[in-house]
Parts: sequence; structure tokens; C-alpha cells
Amino acid sequence: MNNGTEMPNSFGDSDAHDVLARSGYLCKKFPDSDWDSEWYQVNLETAVNAIHAFKEGRRDLTTAEKVSKPTGTARDIKRGITLRDEQKDAVETTMRTFRTGDRMLWDCKMRFGKTVSAYELIKQAGFQKTIVVTHRPVVEDGWQKDHDLIFGADSLHMFVTKKITGSNYEFDNAIDAENNRILENYAKRGTPFVYFASMPTAYRYETEDTAFNFREFFRTWTGDPKQDYRPIPAGARIGDFVHEADVNAFLDFITREDADSHYPFANQQYRDMFKHTFWMVPWVKETRALSVLLKKHPVFKQFGIANVAGEGDQEESYDDALKKVRETI
Repeated sequence: MNNGTEMPNSFGDSDAHDVLARSGYLCKKFPDSDWDSEWYQVNLETAVNAIHAFKEGRRDLTTAEKVSKPTGTARDIKRGITLRDEQKDAVETTMRTFRTGDRMLWDCKMRFGKTVSAYELIKQAGFQKTIVVTHRPVVEDGWQKDHDLIFGADSLHMFVTKKITGSNYEFDNAIDAENNRILENYAKRGTPFVYFASMPTAYRYETEDTAFNFREFFRTWTGDPKQDYRPIPAGARIGDFVHEADVNAFLDFITREDADSHYPFANQQYRDMFKHTFWMVPWVKETRALSVLLKKHPVFKQFGIANVAGEGDQEESYDDALKKVRETI
């Protein structure tokens, strides 16, 4: 807030929209259709009042808070989603493909609406158990909201998110067992669900004695001792891997020529077979750090390395990424 204090309770624009709609304000229509837009013709004070009303747990505005004159009658919002033609085509094409196969790749530009299209596919196909794996845990809220829009907030179809320990996605055996128990209960009851998991939670290898965390393995130096848990050692730079020696050892391991090894890059025959591969690691800075090591590695430097994750925290645009991949190939 302006006075420097922290505003409690997060909110989305749709939360304020609902308060305005229940207070008698109409949203603007798109000029080329009768669809509702996300624009409400109110002044700033009324918009701020709507936000405060939501944060205080109130459904609508008081008379005194309606600084702008309401443009309609109070109404409850039942939001739904109408797929665009290209989204419908993606769902219908996938449904046809799944009659004879079990794989489908959507090559979509950013803002295509992959989330709602995927949910519509799940709904039409009647899938009972679905796992969503993403490299960005922050999109969880959006996936849950779109789930409720497609299936309905009161639907028996459930959105299940993976419980974590704190905010660092560290492995915890008790919490992992609880996650498994929840999913098993849904499966036994025949309850259809979507299970949301991000790479920091899904990329983990567990044995009886150890738990391997991919996010920790590919963690980079930030320069902040609180995040790094210690000062950057001599010779290391911000953006380098914290466990750079281990990452290099991993690259050496999967390229080592060994009669008993069947890793994809263990010999020249395999390397010829895997000329084009797609690598995914958590986060953008980690991807950049990996591309640097690959270009220095005695085996992988013979390959063209295209980092399409972007630089820093900025995600690379679809067109630029596709051009880079094609040029590298």
C-alpha cells in the first residue's frame, strides 16, 4: 500500500469484477460480439472500494461506496468459457487422434489458451486421472480457476495440488506420503481429478536412504546469502550452478563410452540417433547456466545448443524461440 504496509489477502481482477457485478455495474461488451469483456466503466474510487470489499469478505458495495452510478441491476456472476475456433479445433483434432493413438503435441503461441483447451479435452474425453506438469509453480492459481470455469466450482471433478514443505519445495517423506494417500483415496472412490505438479516438486528421485531434488541440483548463485545459504565462493559468479562440479559430472556420466551404458549419448551410434533433443530444467536462469556448460563440454559442444528459455527472468517469445531452434538445426 502507499503507506508502506503490506496488504493482506491476495486477489485477482475477477474477484473485483464479481463485486462490481453484484453491485449493479455492467461490464462492457466486445464491439464485434455480445461477449462480456473485462472492462467496467467505474471511476478509480469505486474500483478501489470493490477491492476492499472483497478483501473484507463482502459480496457487494454499500450505497456510500458506489461513487460511480451503477449501470444495471445487481446480479451474480456465473462465469464460463466459450472456446475460440482454433481452441475447438485443437480439442477436436486431439479427440480424433486419441481414437487410434495416445500422443498429441500442441504447438501453440503464447496466450493461445492451452489451459482451458486442455481442460475441455479432459472433460470431453472423460479422463478420470490427469497429471499436469509445469516448470512454473506460480501458475497453479490460474490452473485452478480455469478448472472451476470448465468443470464448475461445484463439480465432482477435483483439482488436486501437491502439498509442499514451506516455499523451497524440499522433499519431505511424511508430506509425500500424505500426497500419495490423498490420490489413492480419490482413485479408490472413482473421483475424477486433475493433479497439479510442478517440476520442482515432480523432479525428485527417492531411494530408501536418500531423496534427490532436481531443483537443488540445478540451483544457481543469486548473490543473496539468504537465498544461497552462504556467500558465493571465490571463482563462482552469479548465475553459475551452485553444484557445478556435480552437473559436469552428470554430463560426463551420460556421455561416457561404456559397454554396459545405454545412455542416449554414451557412444557415437547413440549420438547420431539423438541429433535433436529437448532438455528441460527448472527455471530460466538454470537453463542459461546449463547451456553454458553444454557449450564447454567436450561432447555436447559438438551439438548446436539453442537456449529458448530466454535470458534472466524474461521468457523468450514464441516466434524468436522457434526461429532460434530452426537456425540451430
